[in-house]
Amino acid sequence: MRAVDNAEIDGIAKAWLIQVVQSFSLQGQPFLEQKKDPFRNPMGHAIQENLPIVLQEILGGMNRPRLAAALEAIVRIRAVQEAAPSKAVEFLFQLPLILREQWKAWSAEQEEVLQHTQQAALIAFDLYMACREKIFALQADEARRRTAQLERVYQRMEAEPR
Repeated sequence: MRAVDNAEIDGIAKAWLIQVVQSFSLQGQPFLEQKKDPFRNPMGHAIQENLPIVLQEILGGMNRPRLAAALEAIVRIRAVQEAAPSKAVEFLFQLPLILREQWKAWSAEQEEVLQHTQQAALIAFDLYMACREKIFALQADEARRRTAQLERVYQRMEAEPR
């Protein structure tokens, strides 16, 4: 794999961040770029904090636990936003295009970076689906709780003399 220094990673990460932000709606773009507060702008914060980590892992050693943690921080929010799975992981497919622009000579490294990007996309998809499953389970539990509560109210009403 090609040796990449921190300055080059920062440049690639900035270009990637611009691409990712541009993939959001026009109304959301300024918000994602400007608000640094993780509570007011969790998506912008997650993207800004974790894209460089994802980049380092795709270009470097592919430390799966570190990569998965960074990916989860991004796709978890997309899962809560009920984004389509393709929208949740599309940011990973933008990276090879950015690298082609940044690196003029890209030969054997291209295949390895593409493989790492594909592996990261599969990990991100699995994480997204796990988050959606958890959301669905929570929604089902809430529906069961509400139904049980309504049944108790109904039973009390039936038991009361008229």
